[in-house]
Amino acid sequence: MPLRKHLIAAALMISTSVPGWAATYYIAPKGTTISTTANGSETKPWGSVGSAIKVAKGGDTILLMDGAHGGIKLYNTTFEAPVTIRSMNGQRARVEWILLQGTTRNFVFRDISIWPSNLDAVERRTLIETNDSVSDVTFDNMDIRSSLDASNYPTWTAVEWNRRGIDGVVTRGPRSSVINSKITGINFGIQTTGDSSLIANNSILGFFGDGLRALGQKSIVRNNTVSDCVQANTNHVDGFQSWQRTVPVDGLVLDGNKIFEWSNIKSSPLRCKLQGIGLFDGFYDNLVIQNNVVSTSHYHGISVYGARNAKILNNTVVSASGNPSKYPWLALYPHKNGTPSTKVTIANNLAMSFSGTSNATNGVVSASNTVITYPATMFTDVKSFNYVPKAASGYIDTANMLYAPKTDIMGAPRPYGKGPDRGAFEVGSSTTTTTSGTTTTRAKFLAAP
Repeated sequence: MPLRKHLIAAALMISTSVPGWAATYYIAPKGTTISTTANGSETKPWGSVGSAIKVAKGGDTILLMDGAHGGIKLYNTTFEAPVTIRSMNGQRARVEWILLQGTTRNFVFRDISIWPSNLDAVERRTLIETNDSVSDVTFDNMDIRSSLDASNYPTWTAVEWNRRGIDGVVTRGPRSSVINSKITGINFGIQTTGDSSLIANNSILGFFGDGLRALGQKSIVRNNTVSDCVQANTNHVDGFQSWQRTVPVDGLVLDGNKIFEWSNIKSSPLRCKLQGIGLFDGFYDNLVIQNNVVSTSHYHGISVYGARNAKILNNTVVSASGNPSKYPWLALYPHKNGTPSTKVTIANNLAMSFSGTSNATNGVVSASNTVITYPATMFTDVKSFNYVPKAASGYIDTANMLYAPKTDIMGAPRPYGKGPDRGAFEVGSSTTTTTSGTTTTRAKFLAAP
């Protein structure tokens, strides 16, 4: 089809899916005196989201005015085009929780702060939750905490952590997205179980469950930062975890994530030994794990138990101490029932050690993987978690071109220079490790989304 016809078709789709006269409605915070003639305008706002939902159409926006709003519950609320519920002024509206049930569909929640008012009388232990029949929902730029003072988590005792045993986000329906959000001082960070879910550009800082979980089919987990785990109970803490439920996990992509055992300048006596990326109960079909950085003191850096037709490419799996060690490792194992992993390519990775990464009989290909002998001498600054390789590391321009992803962890094109680099970063040449350009890259790398 000619380009002009493509554009006309796209314009028709937009015009028919989004109403031409989208409305905006205003919701006052708790404690506001609501006018008897309230109409949802800025001067006469309604007192609840439910009032706006009764009249809203696809494409409309519901604005939460500054202040506390209680919980938001939607049941069997379906629109053909997305309805946006957002803070009127950049996260200055706070809700207690969000619960979506029934056949609720087509909502975008944006710029909202969420934490309970009273830890001793928490209404819901999961701050954002959807059931398995809720679909096409997005949570964007949310500030999710166990309490207002959640950034103080390095000082908490085990008793205090368990008192705050609150989960961040659990979505169970298809096509759910959690993006650009910050989750602080929490139990489990983000879990999705629905198909075609997206977890991207989030930061989970301070947790004692798992940072991230994705259990559905065709899920994408990209460019997230997970850091600062504590051991407050008997749970084994993972940066990312998945497992097979009724059928194998198909099409999972883990790309460009940063998983640090601890990076806060304040220490905690409860700091855990973090399992990085743990895929313990396969099978995992058509799996992609690429461009991730895992910095931990646990032996499981990236461990996959039961993979078929998978790619594990250009990851950096490094000891958090910066000292020589045999772990964390990058490992491929059989399924727990003994069935071997098959047709897996493991290439261009850096790790403290490797296991199960070459088996021609089962179609497991290993190429250009390197054992990190002494992290502090190979990377720019391990104390500040800057894992850009040094010029003399031998990692620059030496990866296998056939298997290298087209971009690196920062989204920079690969290759840059004579060839692609090993590990998550594409430095490009021996000079870029000392230029101001690399300093900028490091700042972006360490910054929370």
